[in-house]
Amino acid sequence: MERLSAVAVMVLCGASPASRFGAVVSDSYGEDCNGVGMPSACQREAAGFRVEFNDGTDMLQSFDPVADSRSRVLVLGTMPGVMSLQKQQYYGHPRNAFWSLVAALAGEPLPEEYGLRKAMLLRAGIALWDVCRCCEREGSLDSNICREEPNEIVGLLAHHPAIRAIAFNGQPAYRLFKRHVEKELKAWCIKRGHPGYPYLHLPSTSPAHAVPFERKLERWRPLEEYLRY
Repeated sequence: MERLSAVAVMVLCGASPASRFGAVVSDSYGEDCNGVGMPSACQREAAGFRVEFNDGTDMLQSFDPVADSRSRVLVLGTMPGVMSLQKQQYYGHPRNAFWSLVAALAGEPLPEEYGLRKAMLLRAGIALWDVCRCCEREGSLDSNICREEPNEIVGLLAHHPAIRAIAFNGQPAYRLFKRHVEKELKAWCIKRGHPGYPYLHLPSTSPAHAVPFERKLERWRPLEEYLRY
């Protein structure tokens, strides 16, 4: 396990908004940061891993967003699971349906390579992030998330004005969003005369949500309305 001081962890959890969703993150954290196992120096700056405070408290760090000027729907999860953190990939569990659903919505074959999957996501007009910037969690269950801190989601939306709707990959993502982000987002919309964002409540793509793929795809189809130019 990587051991960092409490000060170092606080710096990681408090990364500036520009470094997390500025121009350089249009392709997330880059092809040099897609390794498996312990993160490289590049991954420590821009991807999620487990860190430890001096008091022994474990904290998980989320990934940078995947978004660019074509993004029209922002899909929010909670926090990457254990296997995703190990692989340094969004939805890295082989039985998670997320990437298969994106391929179906995009009308493309599902690529094997992670960089090609992210490229497919962006071509489809989908932006991807998690509500939590860092948190404590035993295992991968959303119900075990505690001491969470949110990502700068309002900042992401401000930097990507083509986004027109927010989708939640499972109800836990919406609950965390409502707790930590919704009030700030509503105030931001009012201040700027923005009409607000429709919310799409989608079934979780996790293998723990044991629903046939066809039923999940049917529930994810409403994204297509917002993905059209």
